[in-house]
Amino acid sequence: MKVLISGGGIAGLTLAHGLRRSGIECQVFERAPFDGAPSGYRLTLDADGGNALEACLPDSFYERYVSASHRTPERPDVAVVIDSQCRELTNMPHIGPPNEGEFPHTAIDRATFRAILSSGLEEVVRYSTPVAGFSVSREGVSVRLADGDSVEGDVLVGADGVGSAVRRQLLPEVPIVPAAVGALGLFGRSPLTDELLAELPEVLSAAFVIARDDRGVMLSLGQCVPRQAGPGVAPGYMMLSGGVLPGTVVPEPAQWTASTADEMLSAMRAGVADWHPAIRGLVDRIDPSTLFSHRSGASTRRRPGRRHASRSWGTRSRRCFPRWARARTWRCATRPCCATSWSRPSAGSGGWSRRSVCMKSTCAERRTG
Repeated sequence: MKVLISGGGIAGLTLAHGLRRSGIECQVFERAPFDGAPSGYRLTLDADGGNALEACLPDSFYERYVSASHRTPERPDVAVVIDSQCRELTNMPHIGPPNEGEFPHTAIDRATFRAILSSGLEEVVRYSTPVAGFSVSREGVSVRLADGDSVEGDVLVGADGVGSAVRRQLLPEVPIVPAAVGALGLFGRSPLTDELLAELPEVLSAAFVIARDDRGVMLSLGQCVPRQAGPGVAPGYMMLSGGVLPGTVVPEPAQWTASTADEMLSAMRAGVADWHPAIRGLVDRIDPSTLFSHRSGASTRRRPGRRHASRSWGTRSRRCFPRWARARTWRCATRPCCATSWSRPSAGSGGWSRRSVCMKSTCAERRTG
């Protein structure tokens, strides 16, 4: 059997390793070049994801993944909300299966992770080669590539994301449903050394943290310090997301210019100007070249229970807090399916307009106004 895989992201590369481990021939077609496009920094894996890696990867590659992962924090099972002075306000247990053992699955740098997953697949993955379509016959499936070439196989797997060319042809009647709430996030990276780690308040190292103040400034902080440093492993850093005053315009990814990074860093510094010195120091040490914006939630619905920085973290509260990534969108803490969007006023309108909507048709709170 020969399996053809459209998409060489995390899913496609992991599947390729699993197939080869089972003695099944495969080939992967990835539209991005080998170096890939910037896709963020810290990626969290839970027990399901980590155990799947263990089942699919060769033992040596799985060991590389474990050693390159973020060291086990003191409170790996919760996300913590703090105020601007590093005082804990509340916390929320991570949703998912038990994540225990000597080295529980935590987080890993995306570039490091991609390098590990790409290892050993040099003859399997064709980069800069997107799949354009396919045809099926009694003999199997023929994949048509964007460069005009075609490849024959027995099975085709579409692992090419929400804009999948495979899905579009296989299920043309099924639309991509936009999520009701999109988020434009601002991400940066602040280097961490042993000396800097020793100076941080304990709460910033013990768990994934979301910090907020009464002005609506929200900043998420996630450490990524490898258990074992080495060649090809990203050095330790703190991923910082948000941190700007409400109303700050964060340009879409395609609209960034040579000066945007410096402008965004200045906006983050202004947003945390009166915060705890440790947080200010982390923001001050951000290299502007590491700043970027990323649009999420615009094309897909986020699955409930996924461990992600933008999840609805305030479920223990009866209040509605602003979501971290976008000052103009609010999500109810007690009804994560509901969201309220505020629209900028037009001339002569007399004020802001509000639209509340629920993404679940069965929710009793479904309304607009």
